[in-house]
Amino acid sequence: MPALETYDTVVVGGGPAGATAATDLARRGRAVLLLDKAGRIKPCGGAIPPRAIRDFDIPDHMLCAKITGARMVAPSARQVDMP
Repeated sequence: MPALETYDTVVVGGGPAGATAATDLARRGRAVLLLDKAGRIKPCGGAIPPRAIRDFDIPDHMLCAKITGARMVAPSARQVDMP
């Protein structure tokens, strides 16, 4: 039987909030275990601002897409374009 490992913190859920919490704790010297039911890197359901990508040192190979603009459409059909 393998030896048991001890962690200071266990973070459940590897989405943006869980991954951010785990990263912050690890950078502060804590032993962290991050658990996610998918067990793989998966795209975020939304968008991560460029500043967050820089602040958290997210490497380019982990990005699945980069956008240069967006369009929001309201139920009323009003549209707003963002460069």
